[in-house]
Order: sequence, then C-alpha cells, then structure tokens
Amino acid sequence: MRNQRAVALVLAIAATAAVVSAVVYFRRASAVHPAEARAEPTSRIVAAGDEAAIVLGGEAAARADLATAPLRASGSGVGASDAGAIPAAGLAGELVTDPARGATIRAALPGRLSSSAWPALDSRVVQGQLLGRVSDAAPMLAPRGGTVIRVGAQPGEVVQAGQELLALADLRALLARIVWRPELGRSPPPVLEIAPLEGGLAGSGRTRARLIGGTAGVDSLTRLPVYLYRLDGTWPGARPGAPVMATAPATASGAAGSRADASRGDLGDVLVPNAAVVQWEGLAWAFVERRPGSFVRARVMTDRPVPAGYIVTTASSGLHPGDLVVTRGAQQLLSEEFRTHVRMSDDADAQ
Repeated sequence: MRNQRAVALVLAIAATAAVVSAVVYFRRASAVHPAEARAEPTSRIVAAGDEAAIVLGGEAAARADLATAPLRASGSGVGASDAGAIPAAGLAGELVTDPARGATIRAALPGRLSSSAWPALDSRVVQGQLLGRVSDAAPMLAPRGGTVIRVGAQPGEVVQAGQELLALADLRALLARIVWRPELGRSPPPVLEIAPLEGGLAGSGRTRARLIGGTAGVDSLTRLPVYLYRLDGTWPGARPGAPVMATAPATASGAAGSRADASRGDLGDVLVPNAAVVQWEGLAWAFVERRPGSFVRARVMTDRPVPAGYIVTTASSGLHPGDLVVTRGAQQLLSEEFRTHVRMSDDADAQ
C-alpha cells in the first residue's frame, strides 16, 4: 500500500512538471515571436476597396517606426448646408507674358550672331532698336519695346535657324495664369486679388486682376482648368514665371454651382500637417491608414499652404476629418511602396 502511494505521488509530480513546462514553452514562444505569427516577411501591395494599399513586412515595419495622427477639420470648408457664397480661397498660379505686349526674336537662318550692342538680361529696348544680325541676314530690329526677360545667345556664337535669341516683355502689363479648383464653383470669379508667393505664403505685394478667359489646355501637374487674368498693377521684382497666390473673394458668382457640386458629397476642408507630406515627382502625398497596417497614398494639393501644413478639400484628396495619416516614417513608407512595386513586377516577369 505504501509503495503504491509513493508511485502515485511520483506520477502526479511528473505530470504537474510536464504541464508547467508546456505552459512556459508556449508563453515564451508567443512572447518571442508575435511578429512572425502576425506579419508577412516581405511588404506587399493589397487591394483596399478601389485603391491599392501598401502593407509593410516585419523588418520594413520595424525600420519605418510609423506613427499616425487623425486629421482635423480646418474650419473653412464648403458644405451642402452653406447658404452663403463660396469663401475666400487661395489659388496657385504664375505670372506670364501678355502675348500682345511681348516678343520673341529668333534667328532667321543658321550662322554666327554679331552685334555691337546686344541687350543684356533685364535691360530695356525700344521699338525699332537695332539688335544685331545673324550671318548675312537682314539686321534684326526690336518689334516692340520692353524688358529683356531671356537671353538665348551671345554675339560670336553660332546659332540655328529658329533658335530663340531674345525674349521681351512689358513688365507693366503682365498676366496671371491661375489654376482653378472646380469644387469652388463651375466658373471663376471675374476679379481676383493677386500677390507674390514668398516662402509658401502670399507676400506683401498685392493687386487686383480681371478675368480674360480660359486657356486651351489644363495644368500639367494637377490636370485642373487654367484661366488668365490681367493684372491692374504689379510690384517690384514681378517677372514672368514668378509664382503667385490668388485670392478668390467671397462672392455669389459661381455659388449656385458650388452648392450643386456639394450635393454630390462632403466638400469640407481638412488640415494635412507638414510632417505627413512627402514629395514624389513634384507632387505632394500623404499616407492614410485605411485599415490597421494598410496604408494608401493620397494626393495633397499644395495651393493653400498654412504654417502648420496644407488645407485640402475632401473632393480633391479623398481625405476626411478623423482619417489617420502617417506623421512619422512616411518617407520610408513611400520608398517601400515603390520597392515593392518593382519586386512584384520582377516576380511577374520571371513567371
């Protein structure tokens, strides 16, 4: 009887030890390898509704050390319930030469450019002024007066037929090329206020500009419509190509179209912080966490800069208040996205 009790006690102790060992093993396994159990070893592109999202692999996620923050409303949005006119809004643009007040002098034939008084950049010329000649062609005369804004060749150089030699512009009569945002209305207002863009913000110079009409094409970067405005005046240093910020004043013009557009969805504004913005091919982007660990790249329009970041509309970006944007590690996320695209493309070619 005593021997049976001893054997039973030994078996009970052994069983208890086995159970404890198993529990410790599984706890250690789950504590040491949680990432391997949850995460894929490599990054991948997955479908997130109609969008493509990047999901980081275990090592890439550790390197990126991502942090997110919710977007907040800017408080200046245009909504379907607005009863008034469209609010003031910043519009990106640049100064351009008035074709009727400028001129481009080109070489009529190939040869060597000669001149005894070739105009320098920013110098003034008067209509009929002798400029120079190319080879034995007729002397070139200034077709109109203006300021030299480009110099394409210097005396003694051999030039080609049709090559631009000089460009003239009347700096007292410049135009503004303004990119219009359709969510503000079906058509732009007849009058804008134009200011030079300095450090991402409107500068001190300011003048009114009046609508001339639309251009034949669209803006090459944003694919948005472009309109030309004639400036009432200029400011010191105003030159063709200089960036400007146009202010669309609160006006009933186009407001009905804006409210009609608003009925199609929320056109509220959100503030995208500077830390969330990354640059690629001259455009600005932010990454939104649509699902845990799944990030979609969204376009950020930069025509409404503020000290804390950029104000964008839901209509142009698809961003809403409360969306989680990546504020740390966004550049690493961008690099990993394109690295993953290249790897997946190479894998597809190999098959």
